Amino acid sequence: MKKVMWSICVSICAVLLVFASTAFAAEEGPKHFLLLGADTPFSPSLYEGSTPIVSYRYFMRDPGNNLYGEYGLDTTLMFFILSRKTDSIQIGIKPQFGMFTYSAYSDFDRGLNYPDRNFAGYAPGVEVFLENKWGDYFTTKVKYLAAYYLYRENERGAVGRRTQIDLPNEHLEHKPGGEFQIGKVVTEDIGRIKSGAMIKARYEYSRRVGYGTWVDVLPGYALGDPSGERATSIEDTHKFWAKAGLYKNRRGYTLQMEISGAYHTGVDRNNAEAIGSFNPGTEFSKIPGYYIGEFRHSEWAVSNIVLGMPIAFWNSRIAVGFYALYMPQDNRVIGQQDYPRELYRSVTLGLSTLLADALPFGISYGYGIDARRSDQRYQDVLAGEQVRTEKGNHEVFIYVYAAF
Repeated sequence: MKKVMWSICVSICAVLLVFASTAFAAEEGPKHFLLLGADTPFSPSLYEGSTPIVSYRYFMRDPGNNLYGEYGLDTTLMFFILSRKTDSIQIGIKPQFGMFTYSAYSDFDRGLNYPDRNFAGYAPGVEVFLENKWGDYFTTKVKYLAAYYLYRENERGAVGRRTQIDLPNEHLEHKPGGEFQIGKVVTEDIGRIKSGAMIKARYEYSRRVGYGTWVDVLPGYALGDPSGERATSIEDTHKFWAKAGLYKNRRGYTLQMEISGAYHTGVDRNNAEAIGSFNPGTEFSKIPGYYIGEFRHSEWAVSNIVLGMPIAFWNSRIAVGFYALYMPQDNRVIGQQDYPRELYRSVTLGLSTLLADALPFGISYGYGIDARRSDQRYQDVLAGEQVRTEKGNHEVFIYVYAAF
């Protein structure tokens, strides 16, 4: 089955690439967009490191024939879109290849990482989609994704340990879904200035085929301890997200207010959403000042308020923000512990500019007010040593952006 899915995905990509090279031959010229960045936490924890952030787009358009193509890379996801697109409708196909690493092979608990629980994998798949714009203020989208999930051990963890828990079975997933958005948001100045309002909702259903039963282990429990084992054989998963945003701009002084949340059923550590950090790939679960994937929960809400203003040199802007994450005490993600708090807060400060009035550059700082960090080794905790923690976590996200 693995070879069949891989062959199908590669074959479709090859056909689309050949077709695109001829179909878009009349286009005036391609457009490239590239973002390169690094996200780095700072705390007493022994298990930290920088996470590279990459986002690349290559757009191809042939308006005369209503053809649209796009190559994309978002750090751990590569894809290609081929579609027919007009002002009101877009229908197309999207072969993709995903990689998942659980936040660079890490699954954290108060800054402690248990590398014997960490693993990685790949997910080749093909998506078909239909998007409609019903005027200026209402958009709908339906899609179906078929993907095959393969897993591999982490050969060297943060302290040189291999994956020790059993891996999930390789399996096929069917993922139909849909979303709608009401309202309109206008972006200016490379996305730094927004104005308007919107409400968005998204639903996705997942059906696992061949997943079997996977036995996970909670953090802080020694391997082989039955009290820390959590078996999961989930086949059906329902995920619902919602978001509302209000954006004001008055002579370059901006106000952003957003609230988003999610309700998921049938989730384990293998398919729960990673919550945390500045990570630009997260739409409903951004909470700066915490690790990428620090939290995995079945229900949560995130709100933020961000104020921005221009400053005098190189078309620069600064922004200050406050974020709050709420998660109920009862966490229904199988294989994930309950968290000690329900409310986690953070503050942010960001600077974006055009270096020499030419190259977009940004640096954002976040402080996780309610984060707890231990400076101990995970082996000592497993041996019975009481966890000692300090309050707070710092996060720095640096990026450059280019369009050519």
